Amino acid sequence: MTSVRTTVGELEADVVVLAAGAQTARLTKMVGHRVPMQPGKGYSFSIASQAPPRHALYLGDAKIGCSPLEGRTRIAGTMELPGDNVRLDMRRIDSMERSARQYLVEWPEGGATELWAGQRPLTPDGLPVIDRLGDLENTYVSTDHSTLGITLAPSSGLALCQYILEGRRPPVLSPFAFDRF
Repeated sequence: MTSVRTTVGELEADVVVLAAGAQTARLTKMVGHRVPMQPGKGYSFSIASQAPPRHALYLGDAKIGCSPLEGRTRIAGTMELPGDNVRLDMRRIDSMERSARQYLVEWPEGGATELWAGQRPLTPDGLPVIDRLGDLENTYVSTDHSTLGITLAPSSGLALCQYILEGRRPPVLSPFAFDRF
């Protein structure tokens, strides 16, 4: 691969890393390779908060994550397999709000704002794909960290960088090989 077409034009590249979350499978297909993935839809919303948590919380029984964010509390959770759509299902938001209220004090009037639904990449075995893309010597994939993409990105990026610079897959990346499918 020698260039990438973007919304701002074509960009030349010595190395390309496809790391587009749930859309990565669409990109790999464009260059003749299949990564078996499907999108899993998750939801989040914010609440105004006089006393947001000081650090991220995971409400295990409710399967909801809460994070402080600029004077608000961001609440995220659920996983559904609806195909390729990000439409909001208010039943999901309402369910998350009811569950979170049981744990968080001082729930604000007005409730949820900044409603959002997005896709998480999911492979059949639940493991990321972090590897060279088949026979394309300068093209790599880093995708499907499921619900932990932001958390695992620094470690994945470091290992992938080592792979790119040294030309051989580090042993730590062996379980995440592209050819395992």
